[in-house]
Amino acid sequence: MDDAAVDGLRVCPGYCGRNLVQSTGNWSECESCHWGERSFNKVACTTCDRPLSAYDWLYLGFMAMLPLLLHSFFIEYCAAKRSQRRTLLLQHACSVFECAASALLAILLVPPVGRPTLLGCGPTELKDWYTMAYNPVINYSYTLRCTQEAVFP
Repeated sequence: MDDAAVDGLRVCPGYCGRNLVQSTGNWSECESCHWGERSFNKVACTTCDRPLSAYDWLYLGFMAMLPLLLHSFFIEYCAAKRSQRRTLLLQHACSVFECAASALLAILLVPPVGRPTLLGCGPTELKDWYTMAYNPVINYSYTLRCTQEAVFP
């Protein structure tokens, strides 16, 4: 987004930003950015288009492995020596397939759709992980709810 297009607009509080209204070409009031966007300059919402770092991929890999670990634990916990070994192996295989397929589909369905690439915003400060604590309160009476995923995806 070019800075000349947003000159003259006042800064929004918290994680709020202004969205470009496609039908009129004007900027909205300060509000929550759309999904997959973030206000980096506290004025206009811009699309998250940075490639993910290795750390981001490792975090997403851990979050994808967590259900697999939980499935495996409960398959073994509930088996209690009454299942045959072949049945346990089949349950574990189904669990691996389910978790791998859901992770792959999730990556393919998030923009850019159909490509095994994820683009994101990434954190710039520690508070980006705790956006709920930074909803601005206007005149001690009205809370402007602008929290969203500051760290996308």
